[in-house]
Amino acid sequence: MKVLVVMPGLNGQGGAEQSFAATAPWLLAHGVTLDLALFTDRRLLVPAVEDMGVTVHDLSAASGARGRAAALQSLVERLQPDLLHATLYEAEVPSHLVARRTSVPLLVTWASTMRTAQAEGSVPSWKLRLVTLQERALARWSGAKFHAINPGVKENKAAGLGVSADRVRVAERGRDPERYVPLPAADLAALRA
Repeated sequence: MKVLVVMPGLNGQGGAEQSFAATAPWLLAHGVTLDLALFTDRRLLVPAVEDMGVTVHDLSAASGARGRAAALQSLVERLQPDLLHATLYEAEVPSHLVARRTSVPLLVTWASTMRTAQAEGSVPSWKLRLVTLQERALARWSGAKFHAINPGVKENKAAGLGVSADRVRVAERGRDPERYVPLPAADLAALRA
């Protein structure tokens, strides 16, 4: 299977970026060919994923939803992936457009709940409403399937965007349990305090 993953960047500070870097070796080992399209110059983890065998495509010269969609569509037509997988809003919008135009199946990962004026701080509420309307329209129009990282995200996003539950699957982010050691009880108590 050939998958084209689309993300805004790969700095490694966000959970979605870390998840990609953590799961890529397993996918590659199981015969999945991974290409990664990036729309920004945020690329701290790029050398590491390239060393794993992921081919990275720089689409940072494209700007705006139309420009990004055109650059992504060109890449999709050249690579002919079996699946387009978008994560995070900046990647979702052009991916919805390209999936509809090319008939390549689209999987969108929902990594967080709906945006709210309280959560976003300085973002005006009218902009958040506009983003929600855009996400809702694209989710219906593109025919995408969705992956939520937990049941709460599934419930929140599906309700907020009007997506039927049968189009959403929950799969928690995979991590190697050997890399994460629980804190001793004393440290945990201090952290809670």
